[in-house]
Amino acid sequence: AMHAMMLSEPINSVGDIPGILKKALQYGVEKGLCSAGKEVVVLSSTFVASKAFRESERLLRRELFVTIAPGTLDMEALGSLAPVISAQDPKLIHKTLTMRSTVVSMDMITSDLALPVRKTKIAATIGPASRSPETLHALVAAGMDMARFKFWALIATIMDLQGPEVRTSYLVDRANGNARIARIELHAGERVAIYGTDDLTEANFVGYRTDAKDSTEPAAVIKVDLPDLAMCVKKGSIIHLMDGAVTIDVEDINTGRGVVVGLVRNRGALGERKVVHVAGVTVHRAQASMQDMADIQSFAVQHGVDYIAASQVQSATEIEALRNFLDDCGGEHIGIIAKIETLGGLRQFDEILGAADAIMLARGALGLAIPPEKVPLAQAKITTKCKIAGKPLIIARHMLESMTSSPRPTRAEMTDVANAVLDGTDAVMLCSETSSGAFPADALRTMDRICRSAEAATNYGVIHSFIRDFSMKPFNTLEAAAVALAALSTKDNAIALAVVFSDDGQAAEVVSKYRPAVPLVVVTSRAPVAFRCSIVFGQVGHLVEPGELQLEVGNASEVVKRVLCWAEGRGLCKKGQRSTILHGTNELDTHNTALMSIQLV
Repeated sequence: AMHAMMLSEPINSVGDIPGILKKALQYGVEKGLCSAGKEVVVLSSTFVASKAFRESERLLRRELFVTIAPGTLDMEALGSLAPVISAQDPKLIHKTLTMRSTVVSMDMITSDLALPVRKTKIAATIGPASRSPETLHALVAAGMDMARFKFWALIATIMDLQGPEVRTSYLVDRANGNARIARIELHAGERVAIYGTDDLTEANFVGYRTDAKDSTEPAAVIKVDLPDLAMCVKKGSIIHLMDGAVTIDVEDINTGRGVVVGLVRNRGALGERKVVHVAGVTVHRAQASMQDMADIQSFAVQHGVDYIAASQVQSATEIEALRNFLDDCGGEHIGIIAKIETLGGLRQFDEILGAADAIMLARGALGLAIPPEKVPLAQAKITTKCKIAGKPLIIARHMLESMTSSPRPTRAEMTDVANAVLDGTDAVMLCSETSSGAFPADALRTMDRICRSAEAATNYGVIHSFIRDFSMKPFNTLEAAAVALAALSTKDNAIALAVVFSDDGQAAEVVSKYRPAVPLVVVTSRAPVAFRCSIVFGQVGHLVEPGELQLEVGNASEVVKRVLCWAEGRGLCKKGQRSTILHGTNELDTHNTALMSIQLV
């Protein structure tokens, strides 16, 4: 970027240039364009002096040199510009260095080139618009990798715990015999009455439009599942509904009746069971935690849920407590996804990342906890940290939001999805687009095409080098083999597939961290390991018979051949292409030591 410094008068003489340069350096420091005591590149020319035209040509010269900005160097202020010793250097913790590299040709933009096998995973939230068998089949056919269910609706692969979240009630039409309806309209300037309650029965826990004629009377009644709501707010508080789609200013509070009356700022359609956020208030709900624990024990463990998404995680201690509970009730196989949606979660992110199995960036709620213009910065920081740690990341909320009512997304939404893929997310999630939108299958197909297009433009070699350079060293044998496999896939165009034999999935996680440019088949005999591949970039789970991974390498050629034939049948590679195989030194299963080989499909 160029920044102009205005002079009070023209430069009349070549001899004035050093003084002007000194002023320019001081100006750069004062304006924050450079750091005091740091190197500055200077390009100078005597041509700028008006008298240079009248002097001999020997005075007309250009200079390029490096000097030092005035002032004392402050090492603490340099952040990522200071000398790098390791990825654990404090300056890299305070300021996370991010990097993205793309390779885009004109043919990729203008031609209908074949898109690669998609490696970015797609999660879809299941709800009233998508829970019919026909729609579920359409979502699977369109490429859905993960089904996310709000736990109070159904049970599925990702169980989304309510945690301390506060949500609105069901909705009814009082003029039509209290028939259930999907939404009610709220208009700017209307007053609404919001009741907090712990009676969540369908007869009581309902909201509706009233028939009030007087503008001073509430035009709508809304109930929320926070009994002490009236104690949590004050006059002037701001209540956000549906991630801020509807905003209400609190005008009056009646703690005896447990009702809050507020003025609607903007028009919006309120759906049932939507998230409520009170600005500046952190909700602590012991009863929610107790209900979550009961739900996990009664349903998640019994029905083989693959992941549990913990809402509003504030610390690693919460993840550790949830893990201990799962272990005690038979849920050792269940992975924990930490949802980052609060300022506390951001501040404790490094510790949470170390404790969780995966991260979900819930941008809707986070955009209410921090200024919305800061959410992209948080996304870039979290994405980079997850890549370096080798932990899966899901980007959620508002990705194709307009497709709740339109068959086509906005250009900005498509760019948002592509940027998430180019930055290195493992998965992108559709929420209201598939749970309550009018075009659930179209939204998923659109997401699939955007992901494939973005992956075609990804420079995997640069991403691989970035992750390798900022990972802790020295590498052990397994990590060194994973680095080599991923690097080979980025350099050899003839390699179309990677295969890792990993019964517990840990070796596959190490390989995936370094971003192979090709699909990664994870061969395991454990169903939970195969299913959990659906959340990790590039991984495709393949189940084999128990005991096959314990075969000696020299006697396992038939197993390897069968896996490659299966991959060819799935369209992951073609006959005659090359594949990289990672297996153990003695038996097929990869543990602490590993060997890599290359075979033809």
